[in-house]
Amino acid sequence: MNLKEQTVRDFEKSLQEALYGYMTQLGIRGGMYETYRKQREQLLQDRKAALYGDAAAKSRLLSLIRKFLEDREIWLCKPETDRERFVVLLAYYRQTYGKEGLGRVLSYVESGTVKGVYASHIPYLTPDVFREAAAGEIFGEVFGLGEAEVFLPFSPEGIHCGVSAPDRDGYACWILLEGKLTCLPYYCIPEEHLMKICKRLSFHCNGEGMTVHHGYTVGDRTDEMRVIVTRPPFGETWAFFLRRFDTFRHRLLTDLVTGPGSAHVIDFLKTALLTHRTMAVTGMQGSGKTTMLTALCGEIPESYTLRILEQVFELHLRKLYPHRNILTIRQTEAIDGQEGLDLLKKTDGCVTVVGEVASAKVASYMVEASKVASLFTLFTHHASSTDALLMWLRNSLLTEGGFHNETMALRQAVDAVRFDVHMARDPEGNRRIVRISEIVPVSGQACYEERVLFLLKDGEYVCVQPLSEQTMREMGEVWERGIRDRENPVFGSAGDSVCCA
Repeated sequence: MNLKEQTVRDFEKSLQEALYGYMTQLGIRGGMYETYRKQREQLLQDRKAALYGDAAAKSRLLSLIRKFLEDREIWLCKPETDRERFVVLLAYYRQTYGKEGLGRVLSYVESGTVKGVYASHIPYLTPDVFREAAAGEIFGEVFGLGEAEVFLPFSPEGIHCGVSAPDRDGYACWILLEGKLTCLPYYCIPEEHLMKICKRLSFHCNGEGMTVHHGYTVGDRTDEMRVIVTRPPFGETWAFFLRRFDTFRHRLLTDLVTGPGSAHVIDFLKTALLTHRTMAVTGMQGSGKTTMLTALCGEIPESYTLRILEQVFELHLRKLYPHRNILTIRQTEAIDGQEGLDLLKKTDGCVTVVGEVASAKVASYMVEASKVASLFTLFTHHASSTDALLMWLRNSLLTEGGFHNETMALRQAVDAVRFDVHMARDPEGNRRIVRISEIVPVSGQACYEERVLFLLKDGEYVCVQPLSEQTMREMGEVWERGIRDRENPVFGSAGDSVCCA
């Protein structure tokens, strides 16, 4: 047994003593007994809440570990592997630079080696740094997500493990930071540890864990991270995916749409929302769809009530806009998206927001809701093009919407969605709108025409085609109707024209 294993075992023994030791202390009565009881209850609550990502519980447990480590030999003072050296570097940069520390360490390691970077930092590594690194290691193994726990204080956008071929040390971690996915071959999680982390996460998600017959689970943590876990035989191996969404900081359209020509794009998007146009935000995973959807919701007039359906809580709009009328529901094993959207019909919603249209049933209802259940609808989808989006919606209507004719199903999809805002992520990790297309209904077999309104070209937004006369007329009618309504605060101070492409 090495020094780390002995330290962890000793801490677990002291933890058991703190939880149950008072029961063996005969003669404890009155106030002292009550103090022991309250401490035990708090510790039991913290032990459970820490796995859910509760920051306060984690802070109390870390304080307990630091106290335990006082005057004990720290195994990380003489790191033997690159992984241990990397953990110490993270602790140092966490103390020095806060959440920016992870990016700094990764940039140094990319231009050198972990061993070399560690050697250059030895003069700056104090006993407190080693103690903090060891406390994080013990916390992860006893209460948290094992080796992956060390990354969470830096709030990375994502953590993946179990997605690459293992080596003798285990499975390498992948970190998504500032839009860039980086493999850390020097930071591996052994297979038995990976299995333990996956079991902890899956039990947290549904209280039961995974089974051989149901080999995946999806959930979220208190710290607003989405959790996806897979296991064999459904998955090739045990794997987990943690994904954090940038929701705590209020992101405006002006923050997300930048560069030459961006003012025209922002004006257009605001006008489309004011004139009740159903809009799809499309793009690959990690392209910024959820962040853009959040910003668009912020531009919806405050007098409009929002009704939101998600698979996992990711938007957290009530935290961003606490004084607005917002109800968010999510799909569960017992309640699917169709049933959830049926309920939202009865909650006096003005705008329907679907976090992700990921199933044929939800797509079918989204098309219906965009026509009759609300003023307009916003949703995200992983389509790579406008044609792909419409074909997928058409097929969903054929599968779940009761349609038997492809042309009729396609026409329904075309009538439901007016604009496609397409997002993309470049190699540097920047997420931007790269295209805004209008879907124009036309007669005949084609059913629609795609008009590219704005295109990102060489870093500049250029206007490619104007709005169709039909859409211009529809938007203008809503705008003029709003202006005439003197009691409507949305249009009370609006201009006299609709800003279109």
